[in-house]
Amino acid sequence: MFFGNCQHEKSSGIIKPLNRKNDSKELESINEKINKKKNVYSNNKVLESELIAISGLLCYNKKAFSGIVYELYDNGNLKFEYNVSNGLSDGKSEVFYNNGNLKYIGYFKKGKEDGIFKGWYDNEKLAFEKPFKNGYLDGEYKAWLYNGRFDFYTNFNKGSGVTRKFHTNGNISIEITYKKNNIIKKKCWDIKGNKIECK
Repeated sequence: MFFGNCQHEKSSGIIKPLNRKNDSKELESINEKINKKKNVYSNNKVLESELIAISGLLCYNKKAFSGIVYELYDNGNLKFEYNVSNGLSDGKSEVFYNNGNLKYIGYFKKGKEDGIFKGWYDNEKLAFEKPFKNGYLDGEYKAWLYNGRFDFYTNFNKGSGVTRKFHTNGNISIEITYKKNNIIKKKCWDIKGNKIECK
């Protein structure tokens, strides 16, 4: 069982700021945009750059944060938004393109992926569907290419499974074996069916 807290002590673990912007002028610009949207962003929403990760927990003002974490593009559109409960990702997580279209959606439960994750290309075509359960890929993982053509399918069981991708002529191009979400073996073939070294 994991016990952690957000009190800063030298021996309490890794302390890592989540600030993705190093330029203070950019931060000021974002803060101005947020202040203009006070009716949208309430006290239970904070910029990811305002959080600190301590011993695996997302912390705000020395307490495990609960609420919504977000970031904005320079144009003021939402970049991403995710739910946090007691310092851990919990609930819906969304990532957007800078034009406002949805890029990615997924679900977490107590810090672990849990549910169907979906991604879209910038042309709004579906890119993938990944099922997770308790942090492991579990179920039918499907992916499509940018043009909408089916790319591959894998049936995972608690993070273990075999993915096969094919060339346009139907010959196998790659076979990847996973165990507990980690790649343990990879085989590759050229378009003529000759075995080649994987890149």
